[in-house]
Amino acid sequence: MYKVLNKKRENEIINKIKNTLFLAKDLEEFENFLIPGEDYKIIANRSSEILSNKYPKALVYENLINFREYSTSNFFQKDLFTKDYFKISNFKYSAIWAYQAYPWLDDLKLSGLEVFTIDYTLFLNIKNKIFQHKMIDNFYRENNKNPILKNKIHLKTSIVSKNIFDYSYYKKKYETAFVLSCSNSDGGSCVFLINSIDDYNIALSKITSPVIKLEKYMDGAISVNQNAIVFGNGLIVSYQPSIQILQNRQCNNCFEYIGSDYNIDAFISEKVIKDITDTTYMIGKFLHSIGYRGIFGCDYIVKDNEHFFIEINPRYQASTFLLSLSSCFTEHPHFLHMYSFLYNDSPYEKNTMLNVIKKNRPSSYIKYFHQSDLITHNPKQSIKFDNNVHCGLGIYNSQIVSKASFPVKLNISKP
Repeated sequence: MYKVLNKKRENEIINKIKNTLFLAKDLEEFENFLIPGEDYKIIANRSSEILSNKYPKALVYENLINFREYSTSNFFQKDLFTKDYFKISNFKYSAIWAYQAYPWLDDLKLSGLEVFTIDYTLFLNIKNKIFQHKMIDNFYRENNKNPILKNKIHLKTSIVSKNIFDYSYYKKKYETAFVLSCSNSDGGSCVFLINSIDDYNIALSKITSPVIKLEKYMDGAISVNQNAIVFGNGLIVSYQPSIQILQNRQCNNCFEYIGSDYNIDAFISEKVIKDITDTTYMIGKFLHSIGYRGIFGCDYIVKDNEHFFIEINPRYQASTFLLSLSSCFTEHPHFLHMYSFLYNDSPYEKNTMLNVIKKNRPSSYIKYFHQSDLITHNPKQSIKFDNNVHCGLGIYNSQIVSKASFPVKLNISKP
């Protein structure tokens, strides 16, 4: 149940936003959060031409060098500071916000700035997919509702050293295809579907971590993601989950995330959605116990009305911006994320799932699409591309949404 929000706090957050420097991958990250008519302090790695014109005071790196930098990490850790962009911009700010935690943000916290991200050490511990499972397992050791027990049994999860991995043994164990991933996979990178010895050799040549995770591949399963927020009092607010759209990256059986669809009711029952949300609350309880605050995401797969927890993503999700398009200010992911850092309570009286996607608002998007490469065939709505769309927009299910991948110019014949 929603508590009546203290108007003073709402105004405090609005004023805080005006004095926060946003370090964004792109302007689209914060486009739907900004209050119209206000000036904002934004340093972005990249942007579409339209948004750059809309926010002329934003400092956009690619506009300065006339080159598109694909690596956000390189931008923040190397270019941003070596070129003294903070001084160039003459921004005056009292707080900093970034898409995820970075090591230099911890240093800025020590300088007295408010930083709305978790500590980098905590981020690394959770980002390691193998270690996060171990921490969850330890936290729920005495609880028969341990959210990863089903994975161990049904998915036959194995953690093995890359150097002693025996393909023949695991081919026999899993009987069919299996999934091989590294400890720090992100967005589907370094997550491989293994059908043959050739797939195995390609995967091992690309994985650099010494330890790998193996799980049974569930053919026809639906990949699901859910955004949620951890508050200082331990309560969790989640949003309706979305279906993840995956592609076979470069035809080497590497899973790649390319979009989301919040029209989940057509493919997953209400009971399974509730079960997924309950598991997200359990994951949120664990995160709160180790000092986590703010937004996070949980990935699941669903097969035969059973859901299986896959991993935590300790950051904004690629699909978060669709929630931003439909949310009112006090239900907005950015607003609730900032609230979790500023106050020790929650604007809600109990764990709550918000259904913010409106029927007349975009509910799905893709970064790019090649029909022949898709691994996940659910959902099966028709895909439409429009050659009149400006840079930075994508269309899925006949709805225009922002944040398309590159190339940013879309056309009907080849996105």
